[in-house]
Amino acid sequence: MAEWKKILLEGDANNATGGDGIEVDVNGVVSADLKANGGLVIESAEIAVDLAASSITGTLAVGDGGTGITSAPKGSVLVANAVNTISALDGGGSNDGVLTYTASTDTIAWSTNTGEPNQNAFSTIEVSGQSDIVADSATDTLTFVVESGVTSIVTTPLSDAITFGIANGGIDTIKLADGAVETAKIDTAAVTFAKLAPGMITDESEGIANADNDTHIPTNAAVIDYVATQVTASDLDFQGDTGGELSIDLDSEVLTIAGTTNEIETSGSGNTLTIGLPDDVTVGGVLTVTGNTVLNGNLDVNGTLTTIDTQNLQVEDHLIQLNNTTSPTASNANDGGIEVMSGDATADPRVFWSSNSHLAGWSLRMRGNATTAGRIMVQGTSAGDPTAAPIAGVGTMHYASTSKSMFVYVDS
Repeated sequence: MAEWKKILLEGDANNATGGDGIEVDVNGVVSADLKANGGLVIESAEIAVDLAASSITGTLAVGDGGTGITSAPKGSVLVANAVNTISALDGGGSNDGVLTYTASTDTIAWSTNTGEPNQNAFSTIEVSGQSDIVADSATDTLTFVVESGVTSIVTTPLSDAITFGIANGGIDTIKLADGAVETAKIDTAAVTFAKLAPGMITDESEGIANADNDTHIPTNAAVIDYVATQVTASDLDFQGDTGGELSIDLDSEVLTIAGTTNEIETSGSGNTLTIGLPDDVTVGGVLTVTGNTVLNGNLDVNGTLTTIDTQNLQVEDHLIQLNNTTSPTASNANDGGIEVMSGDATADPRVFWSSNSHLAGWSLRMRGNATTAGRIMVQGTSAGDPTAAPIAGVGTMHYASTSKSMFVYVDS
């Protein structure tokens, strides 16, 4: 037989209780805090020990990841001079020291820091094609000598820098390498048209039509005359999709690019010709778009059928209205909802609202008899828990406001 079954909701602890370190809140959520039982905490990816809440004593051996010692003097260094044994190497005393390694005993120990004062500032300086400069003693001095073209040598002790000064004109041309003088170093006033050899220039009277070479530079007048001659003798040939070939004389005619009313518009400004669509576009035939389409305004469809042939439909709005006619009525909304076509007119799944007497409420079921199995019906609520069988039968859900409980009518 069918009967009502209560669904456990949040807030109903279902009489669950906890023990030491285990808690059950009023919503029936169980949580565990093992720290209450000796400092052991089970986290998401590891087990941790809270030493402050535990009674762990003793030392941790080297093999277990510890040091094996209980104390270390101030200034000491931990070393392993024996296998699996760590000891605190105390510096001790008042003298500075350094750690040294003795290969013969394979040990590390403190040694006196004697230092090495009075070391040579340099050992040997090698110069290609010259004799080496060698520091013969700790007090040997490296001397820089001023030669022709160098005006001074200035030392800056604070920055450890040595600056060599060179006088203007101190370097003659014979000492300059090829390509050593950059273009930026040449005074622009030193380069003039008059200094170019006449044989390098092609002027207006000579013309550039027959000067096909890479050894001459044409003047402005020669270039302008040549371009004017070429433009006058040329025309522009073009052709559209229909209408045949057209020709424009570049020296005397104007090419006009005209638009089409409500389809294409053109506008010219300065040296720019803009071709675009008007604000209101009219397409007389079928409009086919092979790529994506973005509409920043509203979309009004005035036909009798709208077909969407796509894999996924995404709607940003949170509300979809059905039965949105000029005069919506309750009778038209009796069986309003969403239906998935499965190929079987009696088995098409539906999610719909019905205000009929036998199915008042929201229903999720197959198309067909309203009392058949395989549906979920949200129907009516009351203050008390339900006792009588619902009109829609098995699959009906009911909410009782007094006990704040949800019930479902199922086969027992």
